[in-house]
Amino acid sequence: MASKEFISGLIALYRDNPCLWKTTIPEYTNKNIKNKCYKGLVDYSKQFFKEADKKFVQQKLQNLRTAFRKEFKKVEDSNRSGVGTDDLYVPKLWYYDLLLFTNNDVIPCSSVESRKRRFSNNTISQMDNETDNETEDNEDNEEIEDPEESLENCETRNSECTESLFKTKFI
Repeated sequence: MASKEFISGLIALYRDNPCLWKTTIPEYTNKNIKNKCYKGLVDYSKQFFKEADKKFVQQKLQNLRTAFRKEFKKVEDSNRSGVGTDDLYVPKLWYYDLLLFTNNDVIPCSSVESRKRRFSNNTISQMDNETDNETEDNEDNEEIEDPEESLENCETRNSECTESLFKTKFI
């Protein structure tokens, strides 16, 4: 089992290397830069675990982030539930606050309700355009599909949506 000292240090180094966790920066896709950053994390890890390698570090970080996301979901669900402040869920992970920086990188999936609103707004604006252009040929108008049909394309496991499909159908 990893010590608090090791995990705290690993998270601090991880935070200092955004190319490993911040998907919105160009360095995130640069393997050479990421490998150098992982080498630093491996060197640190070898102080505690002689057999540590890149795979070990990646697995440890994945486990930490998975546990964090589960706790974060519990906190969010508790906040949304409408319970009093005395009954709000308090995270039990001692490193929860240390990993909060990673939460800014998560892109939430659009809810069905927001898709329905967007669908309704597009339908209304399309109808307005059709009445304004009654004399024009309407062959170029694409039929707007029901948002629930494309909901299957939402990869909630990774908390990200297939934005390209969503944008082509609803924007």
